[in-house]
Amino acid sequence: MKLSFIPLGLVEKKQTKVKRGDIASPEQGSRLYELQQEEVVRRFDRADEFFETVIQGEQSPRIMIIGEPGAGKTTILQTIATQLPDGVLPVWVSLADLQDQTLDEYLFGGDWLKLADRTLPREAGEEFKQLFKEGRVCLLLDGVDEMAVAGGRSQLRVIYEQVRGWEAYVRVIMTCRVNVWEAAPLFEKFQVYRNLPLAYPDQVEQYIDNFFRNPALSLQSGEALKQELRSNARVQDTVKNPLCLALLCHAWFSCGGKLPETQAKLYEMFLEAFYKIKQEQFDIGPDQQKALNQALGQLALEALDREQSWYRIDQVTAQKILGHPEQPGSFFYQTLQLGLLNRIGFVAEDPSQECYAFIHPTFQEYLASLSSKIKGWHYFFNHNNENPNGSLGMRPYSV
Repeated sequence: MKLSFIPLGLVEKKQTKVKRGDIASPEQGSRLYELQQEEVVRRFDRADEFFETVIQGEQSPRIMIIGEPGAGKTTILQTIATQLPDGVLPVWVSLADLQDQTLDEYLFGGDWLKLADRTLPREAGEEFKQLFKEGRVCLLLDGVDEMAVAGGRSQLRVIYEQVRGWEAYVRVIMTCRVNVWEAAPLFEKFQVYRNLPLAYPDQVEQYIDNFFRNPALSLQSGEALKQELRSNARVQDTVKNPLCLALLCHAWFSCGGKLPETQAKLYEMFLEAFYKIKQEQFDIGPDQQKALNQALGQLALEALDREQSWYRIDQVTAQKILGHPEQPGSFFYQTLQLGLLNRIGFVAEDPSQECYAFIHPTFQEYLASLSSKIKGWHYFFNHNNENPNGSLGMRPYSV
């Protein structure tokens, strides 16, 4: 049910300064993650072009794929594993599985071989080492940001030290969240590709077709969902994020082929499903979720109450409400780990400050509606009590 390819951009490292006023409405929300277009030196929208040019070329690729949570990094890596040149062995490693082992210990100590095929004879380990020495191996290292690292060390620094030298004779392709990559951009000899939002309607509708092609589902139901999307620009933009698109398809199926009556109910379903998906990685119970939602709602509301730049949040503002981003257990730390809030660059007016955005502006608006500060519909109007029939203006958002 996955897309086989998600748009990629070959990027050059630059310090992105996020300016005010670049988007005016949630219908443009996916552009928050395209504000770094000046970094993209080559864009790949077609799978065949990327695989033929980059993966199946004569040179051994050294690639880092970066992206936000749910942007499709693992999907791309899984597809790459099927597109390697003949004679090259794909070696998949979920870096979270290393625990307290080094990559060398995990690969050659027997754990990887046992997981790959329990029926392999003992001498297979020696054959594997020989393939490695001959450069006939491609290491597919998924989730640098999910590595367990002690002592506050950079996850990227740790994996860099462990694979340094190997990339001279084996292919190395890995995935990493943008914020971890940008905190310590190592691997100078690697090409860096960033996941880009899906194209609507082509890629979004392709995913829907694939999802509802399952025999247990209905192609007609998928066609109805595509028709529904064509009249809803806000949801169209939200589902350019692959994770949000998957959530939408599941919501459509679970609701019997129709969306909830209100967008607030739809995003409530999205948020519940989001927490459920993340439950395997992060143990956040119902009470913690409620507290986190309230903190995020306060932050979302404060940003939306400004005169401009509603959807970009500077670090000072976020830290005042959520705590320190590097303090485990803080709301800020949890939110970044979950991917509900993501780093998108630096504040143009103050380049020393990092800038953040919610996974999509509509999530920001929904979370703002949960804020304890909102007691009723009166909150959304600047009402003049001396002139009951008049209104001084409506707040710049609706939820």
